[in-house]
Amino acid sequence: MSNSVTFADDKLRIQFINQKNLLSGGTVSILYTDISSLSVVKNDSKIILTLIGIASILFSFYLGFNNDSVFLLVAIGVLLLLWGLITPSNFLGVETRGGSQYWVNVKGRDIFEVIDAIEKKRSESK
Repeated sequence: MSNSVTFADDKLRIQFINQKNLLSGGTVSILYTDISSLSVVKNDSKIILTLIGIASILFSFYLGFNNDSVFLLVAIGVLLLLWGLITPSNFLGVETRGGSQYWVNVKGRDIFEVIDAIEKKRSESK
């Protein structure tokens, strides 16, 4: 299915990300019966990073290119803009009956298709 979501006989194995820094958090296996909800989580940091990157680049053009600090401002703006464009806009949210919440970056697949596939596996395992 996806390299971050794999199905086993009675459990779902996911590679989740750290919600604070959006980097790799680890791998966990969850029984289908322990999943309480599946959702789509919007990534608000994508918009913020992109806007700050664009604002930084525009502000550096406003200041003019007469010293090295403006070039540093452009470099930071470009990095923030690229980071904002690269980060995914949505994550798959998996919540367990114990209250644990995991965000999964589903690359190359529609999140709703992944949710449907998980729900199908959950109903088959009952």
